[in-house]
Amino acid sequence: MTLQTEENGGLMLPDGSRRRTPGGVFFHLAYTIGKTKSGKPLEKTWNSVTKPKNSNAKPPSPKEETSNNKASQNGAVEATKDIAFSWEDRIGIVNEASIQKGIASTMKIMLVGRPGKIIDKGQFIVTVIESNKVPTLPKGLPTPNNVATKYAVYIQKKQWNKVAEAIKDPDDALIIEGFPKTDAEVSAIAVFATNITTKKLQAALRETKKTEVK
Repeated sequence: MTLQTEENGGLMLPDGSRRRTPGGVFFHLAYTIGKTKSGKPLEKTWNSVTKPKNSNAKPPSPKEETSNNKASQNGAVEATKDIAFSWEDRIGIVNEASIQKGIASTMKIMLVGRPGKIIDKGQFIVTVIESNKVPTLPKGLPTPNNVATKYAVYIQKKQWNKVAEAIKDPDDALIIEGFPKTDAEVSAIAVFATNITTKKLQAALRETKKTEVK
């Protein structure tokens, strides 16, 4: 897994100052997803230097000792909560999860935005849409980096003709639903449109339906 991680770009230090060394990657993986023969996670240990105890100091009473132990335990819990998830940590986590993959029965993606240059290929058109925006995510989820994601969108000509005039309005935006597929050769996510409209066409349709109900 260390070699695979290195081949995929390696891991950065939490402060982003540099890449981890291969040895650093190994120990990071060992302590985050590694397990002993008993199945228990590995634990980090350090040799520590402690201040010698004062032999004349009064030993704590049982009540004080219990209070100190509780405070120490609570502090350990709080420290665990404060450990920030580094986005680079996902590599080891995803590698571990990939050992037993799930199976998707349905895949769908939705894009909302303006199209780029339109390439007409007769039966379909191609346009590229790019985004580096990260929306507000549910609390507790890791925040990804803001590296731009490129989508190569393939739209059937008949579908495109339904929105071609409407999207000429610079204040309108496409709403594309489709099937996503990684296309590493062009460093993009290919999206094969299954349904397409625009915000204003969708709003007009809602108004029409309201009128029909009345």
